[in-house]
Amino acid sequence: MPTLAEGWIEKTLLTKSRRNIVVLFEDNDLIWDEKELNCLAKMNRDGCSVTEMMNVFGREDPDEIFLALFYLAKIGKIKKIDLRRLIV
Repeated sequence: MPTLAEGWIEKTLLTKSRRNIVVLFEDNDLIWDEKELNCLAKMNRDGCSVTEMMNVFGREDPDEIFLALFYLAKIGKIKKIDLRRLIV
């Protein structure tokens, strides 16, 4: 006999068809090595632009850099992201 949670999951998630599902950032490479993230944090502190960061890491999409910086800020590895400087 399923638990209350298992019953709810079966009733609501497994029986309803999902519509209009969107996978965010599906085309981006969001895999980073820890050493790369440490270097990215240093480049951010040093005032490098997104273009410079993209060149160093061989990234073609600035979203990959921004999302990595956002992640670093979220976990406390960087204190701020200067968005004006990043778009130069």
